[in-house]
Amino acid sequence: MEKSPPPPYSNIELKEAPQTQKTPNVTILVALEFDEDPAQLVCPHCYCHVVTRTEYRLGLMMFITIAQIVIDGWEDIAEFVQEKLLS
Repeated sequence: MEKSPPPPYSNIELKEAPQTQKTPNVTILVALEFDEDPAQLVCPHCYCHVVTRTEYRLGLMMFITIAQIVIDGWEDIAEFVQEKLLS
């Protein structure tokens, strides 16, 4: 019986990698100003291409502002009517 040759990886010696100093991960933030037009960007984390969009929603502050305008308007109208009726 013939001997088969040893596998090519049998004479490989494993050596420990030299210890290197770990460098901290650096995150760079870029402040962008968006407007109503869509903007095409690349995500800095996953490098996916992204297209922005602007979506408007009615919030609580809008309703409070409109209520304040209506209340102030009615007060002004009431004052105007009182002035005209009393003069």
